[in-house]
Amino acid sequence: MARPTKQGIDYFPIDTQFDDKIELYILEKEANGLSVLITIWQLIYQNHGYYIENGKDLYLLIKKRINIDINEINSCINLLLERGIFDNEKHKKHKILTSKAVQKRYFEIAKKKKKVDIIIDYIINGIDSYENWVNVGGNATNVKEKVKEKVNVNIYRKFAHLSITTEEYEKLKNEFHNLDIDSIIDEIENYKKNNNYKSLYLTVRNWAKRRTEDNKKEETENATSRILWL
Repeated sequence: MARPTKQGIDYFPIDTQFDDKIELYILEKEANGLSVLITIWQLIYQNHGYYIENGKDLYLLIKKRINIDINEINSCINLLLERGIFDNEKHKKHKILTSKAVQKRYFEIAKKKKKVDIIIDYIINGIDSYENWVNVGGNATNVKEKVKEKVNVNIYRKFAHLSITTEEYEKLKNEFHNLDIDSIIDEIENYKKNNNYKSLYLTVRNWAKRRTEDNKKEETENATSRILWL
């Protein structure tokens, strides 16, 4: 009998700078809140990988690891749901703790596994599907409506939820031949609020247009300064 594929992962990345939702949560719950959040992340990634059931057993596991009062753990989890750090809709429907960020990180790391067992109803809309997914529960009749189908296109660059094709990249190179398009893409990837963007191609084009306008303005100002100096 083949050995079942381990679903959990042994490590996960933590951002060097938390987003505003987590920062506000930590301001309210301080060190205990941060300890509870990181412990929940550990338990999620270690076990199912992309979710964990919320309930008494979870509280006991957290208490065992960081020795925080059960009532405080409950208060932290309620605030995590209230602030949208964990998905409130999935919690109401299925009593689980998960988030788009957790699922994106896990499935990207787990894509090298032979197979990953999922419950399709637990998947959050907007998460890309992977070839190693195997649905082991939930309503699979509308899978295509719940997760975006993989599209066989020539991707030049992809990060987070954004991607740009080689054809789009070449269009930008031709339109803005005086600019370093790759550097602009790097800036967008490192931009804290890039999750607000829907299209990487249009975002790069808008940034490039502004960069071109700024360069022209700077050239005009420098030329004016030289004339005045003369």
